[in-house]
Amino acid sequence: ALKVCGATIFAAGSSGFLGRYDAANNAIKSDGVNSTSAFRALACTGDHDVWAAGDYMVWRWDGSGWVRVSTGSVNNQQWYAIYVSQDEVWVGGETGYLLHSPDRKTWEAVESPAGVTFKGVYGLWASTPGDLYLVMMIRLPDAADDATRKAIQALERLYTGDLRGKLTL
Repeated sequence: ALKVCGATIFAAGSSGFLGRYDAANNAIKSDGVNSTSAFRALACTGDHDVWAAGDYMVWRWDGSGWVRVSTGSVNNQQWYAIYVSQDEVWVGGETGYLLHSPDRKTWEAVESPAGVTFKGVYGLWASTPGDLYLVMMIRLPDAADDATRKAIQALERLYTGDLRGKLTL
């Protein structure tokens, strides 16, 4: 993954690689993160506030170094997407929920409404707090009723809504 944050290009990849572009040497240099798991997504609000998500972990760059973020009792999974604003962080991946931090400190698992399973969230974006757009795969429950099927059809077009319980279709 590559992400332009402020005036800096950040890179994330396999074998725990997190680094930045070094213009003087025209190369991406490792920031020396001690991890063997893959990083799959980057998000930022600037070059001193960069977040990375990957296999069972979330990390944050504070302008001087990378720090692994503790998500408390929320189980870490294979994360493929991350969104960050000044106020909150959303992380998605191969789970039945999204990982959310409303204050960038505390974490919660946010389950999907309408009986839809979040299985394969590959992109996240928000225009305002409370609005979240997902690029994802959807698995229809075997015993879905007509209302659930209609909700899922709308979700297949593009999901938007307050994931803390209120669905906008």
